[in-house]
Amino acid sequence: MYTANILEIDGLPVITGIDKKGIDQVETEKSIKPYLQESSEQRAIEARQNQIRVYVKNIEAVTSQEKQLLFVISSEKGLPVNLIEDKHITFAQREQFQKYKEKKDFNRKQIETLQQDLPALNEKLKAKRLSLITEHAVYFETPGGQVDLTASQAYDFNKKLCAAVQYFNQTQKRRLVLLTGEVVDDLRGKIAWNNINMGLDIPGEWKKRIIQFLNEKIETFEVLEDDLTDEQKKEIAEQLEADRIANFTPEEKELEKQSRIGSVLNESIAMRSRLEIQRVPDALEQAQDWYDAELIKIEDKYK
Repeated sequence: MYTANILEIDGLPVITGIDKKGIDQVETEKSIKPYLQESSEQRAIEARQNQIRVYVKNIEAVTSQEKQLLFVISSEKGLPVNLIEDKHITFAQREQFQKYKEKKDFNRKQIETLQQDLPALNEKLKAKRLSLITEHAVYFETPGGQVDLTASQAYDFNKKLCAAVQYFNQTQKRRLVLLTGEVVDDLRGKIAWNNINMGLDIPGEWKKRIIQFLNEKIETFEVLEDDLTDEQKKEIAEQLEADRIANFTPEEKELEKQSRIGSVLNESIAMRSRLEIQRVPDALEQAQDWYDAELIKIEDKYK
């Protein structure tokens, strides 16, 4: 199970991330315990452990019999057990000790064989446990701001989130993934320009709009400022300049006009000097022609 972290923006549920849903380990262990105890893996391990315990008891019984025989020899020879040597033991007693050894060796061999099976069985039991956790997991209650998802849904949403990150890295434009699965462009704060005559040869007025909400769409005759062509940028710049001058008082307009004429005059003087240094024969005429052409533009702009 997975969860989607949700942030509501302008009434739209936006996915901000995907997480695995938290498993309540205590309750999950209680849930899988009966299944684990009844599993073939657990039964196989318990069967071998029971057999090992039987062989261990056999070894303990034989060891006890060895000690009893040593006490008999100790009594017969009047020696402490730790001082008994081979010369103190009869042929029959030696044969009995050999039988005890063979019995213990046999039981140890059986234990060793059974223990060799345990690592593989424990790995199978571990895999069984993980499988049972997946099947019978008890999850914590989903908190507010999160929504449960299936593995398939989580995969699809995560794929879209990664694509949105890649798109931003390539274009610096944001895209958001909604809980509905829809991917939307996040245009909040972007500037859109509208011209009903856009695409036609008929000039039209450009109008500016700042997009404020996630659910706002670009209208038919709108274009984002980032996507304006050079020609459209030029049209807008000219319109804004015209609007700026139109808001001047006559005095402000005349003041800026004269300032611009002064700037053009200075530029023409610099042009003449540059051309004369380059030994251009008609340096003065070229500078004057440029100056006259700029004056016409200024007069037209501030009329």
